[in-house]
Amino acid sequence: MMTGQSDKGGGREAGLCGLSRHFSAIDEHFMAEAIALAQRRLGQTGDNPAVGAVLVRQEAGEPLIVGRGVTAAGGRPHAEISALQQAGAKARGATAYVTLEPCCHFGRTPPCTAALITAGIARVVIAVRDPDRRVNGQGIKALRQAGIKVETGCLAARAADDLAAYLCRKKFARPLITAKLAVSADGCIGRAGEGKVAISGAAAQRETHSLRAAHDVVLIGIGTALADNPRLDCRLLAGEGAAAPARRPIRCVIDTDLRLSGDSYLAQTAHEQPVWLFCGKNALADRRAPLQQAGCRIFVCASEKGAIVIDSLPALWAAEGINSVLLEGGARLMQAFWDKALIDRLIIWQSPLIIGAGGYKKPDFGDKNGYEKLEERRFGRDVRQIWLHIGGQSGLLTAA
Repeated sequence: MMTGQSDKGGGREAGLCGLSRHFSAIDEHFMAEAIALAQRRLGQTGDNPAVGAVLVRQEAGEPLIVGRGVTAAGGRPHAEISALQQAGAKARGATAYVTLEPCCHFGRTPPCTAALITAGIARVVIAVRDPDRRVNGQGIKALRQAGIKVETGCLAARAADDLAAYLCRKKFARPLITAKLAVSADGCIGRAGEGKVAISGAAAQRETHSLRAAHDVVLIGIGTALADNPRLDCRLLAGEGAAAPARRPIRCVIDTDLRLSGDSYLAQTAHEQPVWLFCGKNALADRRAPLQQAGCRIFVCASEKGAIVIDSLPALWAAEGINSVLLEGGARLMQAFWDKALIDRLIIWQSPLIIGAGGYKKPDFGDKNGYEKLEERRFGRDVRQIWLHIGGQSGLLTAA
């Protein structure tokens, strides 16, 4: 999710939806409500997108919300179905505001278009068209053929920011990859021999845990796993209470030789929160069984010169239904992803802390050609920058 970003007129909306359309302040208000609903479910809907839906009808001359819905944890029921169930008979004649084009195919559940038609919805306002080959305009067509007025592109850029990972997987058969790192004033991300060093402040750390919760996968290299013995969970989410444990991204480690210890925190908690290990074909077979017994899932990948061929990982993740990957370290792994142009979003926390002698230098991102700075925002003593790759496949946010 890109916070702090403003829509830049109709151009970006037009690129996302194929046309530029003026929507009333009322339409934008209720679509913003649907987007806010969807944001709360990011990272919890499996391989399905997190979608928000709001049903509105006129009561005594005033627009009134009669139903709200969001994709359920795990992906079903869909947002439209939940909103219709809440609205009941009041759905007839209402307008549905939906962040993504309703599905029109039979899967594990009937299509949402059929439910909207049966409920007597009069108008459907859609933020973003669904690139899934089973939908891709067919949902809009089905609604219009049933006599329902359909309009697309309302707050499209805002909705697409949250749907970017799903859109990326459906368009390009790869997940959206975000790299996040904290950098000291002297350009370091840690200090040799000291394990994890707290570079950023408390506010930044809370934001990091929220970011993890919004992703399907949190990824590190084996060097970081051995040096830091990290948890990679979402324990610092403010206001989550009992709901916090439900947000459990898959924890992935690039571990060519399977060096992760069975005594590590990751291995010890693999039955509680998934751990995937990516190793090379030459990893010792006797290293696999103990880690698998601990609950780790092991993927044997192609390797060259003692390193995993990282180009092969995005397609593997996509085949597993992974929409989004958060790369948290270390420097060598992040550099490898950067050099292969596999980083779609780059989040840098700049801290005033001085690491000094023995510091690990951050990856070399050069002058970030092909990236647009979307945000620069202060959190206490730290400054967060968010960069978006606007070339190649990552141009999905501005492509039709």
